[in-house]
Amino acid sequence: MKEEAFRQQVRQVARMYGWTLQYHTHNSKFSDAGWPDEVFVNEERKRIIFVELKTETGRIRPAQKVWIDALTNLGLEAVIWRPRDMDHIVSVLGPKQVSLRDGYESPRKKPGPKPKKKKEDEGWVFASERVGS
Repeated sequence: MKEEAFRQQVRQVARMYGWTLQYHTHNSKFSDAGWPDEVFVNEERKRIIFVELKTETGRIRPAQKVWIDALTNLGLEAVIWRPRDMDHIVSVLGPKQVSLRDGYESPRKKPGPKPKKKKEDEGWVFASERVGS
């Protein structure tokens, strides 16, 4: 699934469950590097969530990790989601209201050949892709 299709799916789920304020930078070319793809606000629940969306194979850039870490360290809910996380996404945005602070770990992809490691990946831990737990 392409990131844009996934983004639209997540936004639809958010709207369905009352996340009426949603922010997405449409042209990130002119924005600071690493800012999360989406910001969801639910005033009724008094929650704000910062979300970086990735395809199943999309790589997390260092600047993206810096932002997610900073937001999490400030006590805000910030997460990286992939299409395989859809059940969890619904549990966070939907009526269950699961907190991102509950230690969610993204399910692993089906076994297969491991992608080649690039230099920018060194030192980063992507096992859970839940930053700041």
